[in-house]
Amino acid sequence: MMDLRSSMCKASRRVAIAMSMAAALPLSIAAKAESVPETVDFAWSAQTAVIDFASPNGGRQFGEMVERAHEKTILYLDWTMMGTAGSGLFDWIGADNGNPVSDEVVCKRAERDASREGGFVISGKPDPDNNHLLLEMTLDTTRGAPFTRVRCEYANARQVLRVRGFFYVTNIGTATAHNVEFQPISIPAHVVPESFLKHLR
Repeated sequence: MMDLRSSMCKASRRVAIAMSMAAALPLSIAAKAESVPETVDFAWSAQTAVIDFASPNGGRQFGEMVERAHEKTILYLDWTMMGTAGSGLFDWIGADNGNPVSDEVVCKRAERDASREGGFVISGKPDPDNNHLLLEMTLDTTRGAPFTRVRCEYANARQVLRVRGFFYVTNIGTATAHNVEFQPISIPAHVVPESFLKHLR
């Protein structure tokens, strides 16, 4: 961790503020990504997205978002997740008193468990139709302090799960799949590149 912090401090002084904007994704996921090239062995990047898992293309497009998170990237996320009850990534919640789990139940439990010691892990196939891509994402607001947030919010008259914060991305390849891991990290405010401050307001 000390090596990573040292590298980030050096990077914050040597960062070139060169932004590259990705094309917006269609339909259920409106997203933009930007990155700042580094002179060290990792890069800063950001993703802002509205993901609707209830949409026919929601899973496929979420899978594309995960694939864009490259190895050795410090990634700032601002994901608004809709239709979470229909995603296999949240099966860990289980049935609510024998009834189907609702988006509201997923949201409340995620908000609660992310604030507990150790947080919780989302794992599985981000795209149900792609057996070669796996996601393992830890949501822990303590480990990701001060910028990590996991909250219930309202958007388009629906309760949604909004995830924000910095994550360190690793890609563990196997013979049959890529397992992309997102681990929350604590980034001191003075280390964050100036171009990213707009995401933290």
